[in-house]
Amino acid sequence: MFNRLKLLLFGQVYFVASGVNFDKFLKEVLKGSITLYNVKRALSVKEGRAVNKVYFSVDFLNYKKLVAIAENLCYNIEVLKGAGFLYSFSKPRFRTSFVAGLFLCLIVVFAFNAFIWRVEVNGLHTLYEADVRAVLRDSGARVGGARRLNTRELENDILKGLDGVAAVSVVVRGVSLVVNIDEVVRPDFDFGCSNVVSDGVNLIANADAIITNIVVLRGIQMVQIGDVVEVGTILIAGSDEVRATGYVYARVFLQHTISVPDTEIVLRRTGRYEIYSTFRLHNLTFFGSKAGKTSFENYEKTTNEFYAFKSFIPLRRVTHTFFELESVTITNDFEALKEQTIIKARSSINVPKGAVVTNEQVSITQALGINSVTVTLEFETRIGV
Repeated sequence: MFNRLKLLLFGQVYFVASGVNFDKFLKEVLKGSITLYNVKRALSVKEGRAVNKVYFSVDFLNYKKLVAIAENLCYNIEVLKGAGFLYSFSKPRFRTSFVAGLFLCLIVVFAFNAFIWRVEVNGLHTLYEADVRAVLRDSGARVGGARRLNTRELENDILKGLDGVAAVSVVVRGVSLVVNIDEVVRPDFDFGCSNVVSDGVNLIANADAIITNIVVLRGIQMVQIGDVVEVGTILIAGSDEVRATGYVYARVFLQHTISVPDTEIVLRRTGRYEIYSTFRLHNLTFFGSKAGKTSFENYEKTTNEFYAFKSFIPLRRVTHTFFELESVTITNDFEALKEQTIIKARSSINVPKGAVVTNEQVSITQALGINSVTVTLEFETRIGV
């Protein structure tokens, strides 16, 4: 491997020597510490005379030294060919072409490095990379665009143009534009306040709660630990330039009520039913009665479909079963249903994942023949949208 690299870089020059004093020439070459390679003798006939020829090669670094020895001894040597970079570079034509090509390459490299050829976006979780690239493109930063960019303006454009970005850094590295984004940390829990939405600037309470801890990353703190806040209260205030970001923890109270009347009217099946079948091909119905035709005044309907030739023809048989219902007045034994009702009310409360219930209260009230069971759970969690 080393010899190949040496040959490629320094190169060799191939000679043919003719004459009768080659041994004397060889002795002088050896005195000059010149190594000959690929030595081969040959006999040729020229003008009726036998002529001894010797073929050999030397390193290009010893090329001029060998020629000087041959000239000093008046020995006839002829250059057949040369190989390698240094030998080629010694030729004026190659040297001119090489310098011109190198200059052209430098121009191409310089021009290539003057543009952005790769855009890298990191740190996305809920945002879409296409949206980030769209903001960059609108700001003049795109693949194939100029490399000289105002990264501070790009950062501000991303903060203003995308909802949910807490911090962003834009760095030009070589021909790459690297965008690192920290998304706004928002609670992924809905407390049932669907009318509370983020305004894109402030961190707003999405539940009635008592503040237990608050960490402000960006913005101005508007509440203190121990404050009782209502839905819509600004927890951390932002501005047009800075979006409010932080962590707000609070004690939240959620409750659910289930009512159990002493008596109620329910619908029960009488045991009578009617079955109707139809065949359908796409939106066409044939060979049967239409759905919804029954003689029952109160009914419960179930529908089943069966594909006859699913692989070839989308023909399906649709069966409608109508169960007759009747009104029945029943009396509830609240004492027997109380524990079951409490469990049902408790399980109906959607506690955020990871939150630990610290307190539970059960209240039972009775009025106008209705028993109401209310379960209230207290837990600490993160709030704010």
